Amino acid sequence: MLRLTKGLAQLLQPTSRPLQDFEYKTLGVFVLLTCVSSLTLCAKQALFWFYDKQKETC
Repeated sequence: MLRLTKGLAQLLQPTSRPLQDFEYKTLGVFVLLTCVSSLTLCAKQALFWFYDKQKETC
């Protein structure tokens, strides 16, 4: 756990070197997964809202 914390602290420090190719890919995958999970949650909430509205009208 300590190694992970140190690694995270190093990643968060500003650096003068450009990002490596694998870092761009990792960042892209993280952003993509975040967007997909957010959209999935929104769709789930919308479906439950629609289902509740249908239940009320019947």
